[in-house]
Amino acid sequence: MHQAGYHPNTGPPDMAQLQATMRSIELACSSIQMHANPAAAEATILSLNQSPRPYQACQFILENSELANARFLAAGAIRDAAIREWSFLETDYKKSLIWFCWLFIMKHSGSHEGYVQAKVASVAAQLLKRGWLDFTAAEKEAVFLELVALSSLVFIVIRPKLGFTYSFLVPGLELSLDVVSAVSSIVGPWFASISSLRLSSP
Repeated sequence: MHQAGYHPNTGPPDMAQLQATMRSIELACSSIQMHANPAAAEATILSLNQSPRPYQACQFILENSELANARFLAAGAIRDAAIREWSFLETDYKKSLIWFCWLFIMKHSGSHEGYVQAKVASVAAQLLKRGWLDFTAAEKEAVFLELVALSSLVFIVIRPKLGFTYSFLVPGLELSLDVVSAVSSIVGPWFASISSLRLSSP
């Protein structure tokens, strides 16, 4: 049973419902900061985290809330729900969640609230890692090309061993080393194997 004030994502967008959800999460964040009725506030936040498919509400909060803590929690709820429901989500929906996160950090790369950006970037890397083995070869190449389009991808090629060292650089945003390492460890071996095949082709 869901806590009052939060409604799970069902059907087409309902702006009034999304606004109400955002307000309830913002109120919960403010209550925790002010130590006012923390039990009820934590229950509201837990309801968002544990609800099935809360992605629409979380994305709305990320895009519209003026409260950084609410956006931070919404990003975490996307990660928790996606990991929990990954085996049930459609492939296109999985990719849409990854792209939403990458597009968000690109769109808000100049934000002064770095911890929110870092959280969303971390979620993007975790979802990419979770989904990489599920994607077909064509989908992996499409993902790679999208990442190149969304960021400045720098390659330093060490030809003798066909090793590739690189990082994803987002203008105006320094991704944490663990995020860069996570993305590199996922995409790197695939890119190296593809490049090795293409370099050896006549």
